[in-house]
Amino acid sequence: NAPRTIAQPLGTSKKKQKIKSMQLKKKIELIQKMKEDELREKLLVPLFTKMGFIDPIIHHHNNEKGKDIVLKEYDSKFKKNQFLAVVVKTGNVNGSASDSSNYFTLLNQVKQALNEPYKHIYELKEVIIDQVIIVISGKFLPTSLESIYGTLKKEGLDKAIREPIDINKLPGLIDEHFSEYWD
Repeated sequence: NAPRTIAQPLGTSKKKQKIKSMQLKKKIELIQKMKEDELREKLLVPLFTKMGFIDPIIHHHNNEKGKDIVLKEYDSKFKKNQFLAVVVKTGNVNGSASDSSNYFTLLNQVKQALNEPYKHIYELKEVIIDQVIIVISGKFLPTSLESIYGTLKKEGLDKAIREPIDINKLPGLIDEHFSEYWD
């Protein structure tokens, strides 16, 4: 038995650490192989439900106005519902205007989600989206988030981004709230 080093916590071994990282690698592969509709329907809707969001509704269609998923969250301090739109994309997002995975596509969806009212199917009324969650199955490449936030700031919409979630955050959220997904 090799002596434990300072960098190696009690009860762990290099082999266990390697297995854990291989598991993360496998999780990332599974997520990145998903098509956008699978990501929305099989992963994100159940994940957001487990996270405590109310009534996640898939809203992806030709006239979605930027809203792939709509959900609500009860604000107990002010005793009201807040409505959130989720913008979902597969792959990486970069800051290049000439690439199909560019920030302009996301930016347009975020702006539409915030500026266009949504007819809530359960409440039977138009509601305004309060915040947007962006979820991508790849990575936000350098300058992409900076470009998105910078452009939205000029229009006073930058504070409406609730959370940008990419492949660096998504497996951890699944582990914490929807671990049975991996079964």
